Amino acid sequence: MYFPRRTLAQEMCDALQGSQLFNDAPNGLFLAAPRRTGKSTFLQADLKPELERRGIAVVYVDLWAAPQRDPGELIAEAIGQALRAHLGPVAKAAKASGLESVSIAGALKIDTRHIGQPEGSTLTDALRTLHELARAPVALIVDEAQHSLTSVGGESAMTALKSARDQLNRPGLVSLMLVMSGSDRDKLLRLVNTNAAPFYGSSIKHLPLLGEDFVAHLAA
Repeated sequence: MYFPRRTLAQEMCDALQGSQLFNDAPNGLFLAAPRRTGKSTFLQADLKPELERRGIAVVYVDLWAAPQRDPGELIAEAIGQALRAHLGPVAKAAKASGLESVSIAGALKIDTRHIGQPEGSTLTDALRTLHELARAPVALIVDEAQHSLTSVGGESAMTALKSARDQLNRPGLVSLMLVMSGSDRDKLLRLVNTNAAPFYGSSIKHLPLLGEDFVAHLAA
């Protein structure tokens, strides 16, 4: 049964946008929760809609949706799909011509099939382009982010996302928000707890359990 958690989603969005003092969420929000506790449902049904309501372009990817595929490819593909959705008539014209590669503002050439690959645009370039096309901040939600550490491509993608965050964000201006969730807190810690970790210094928060409001909802 789905139980909306809009207040929690609003609080997290405030933190991601830098509206809460002494909160490092603008550098990345890392959420841990055991399996079967509604983590993915919350991300998709509460957090994502709240971010979109605030005019933020949201990219969501679940790294366990296709566990046999390289996590780095899944992340790049999700960003590519978001880019295609924002390209509008330009993308349609390119597709009608049998092309997958289009030029943005006559300068940056994005091939959505090869984002993050040696012959393609970097994740930073792709996210910057998405930000410019959407004319809004971008939020990337990576569900089961710890799975990225199972491949070289996944680890490289995490390092690239950290670089994109550092390049796109400025003091007082958050253009790229990163949300990383995991059902295995110990594995998720590997993204933040060593000098070699891509998000070294960030902290992991537990997704709050359902409380008395949920009990009241069931009783009603």
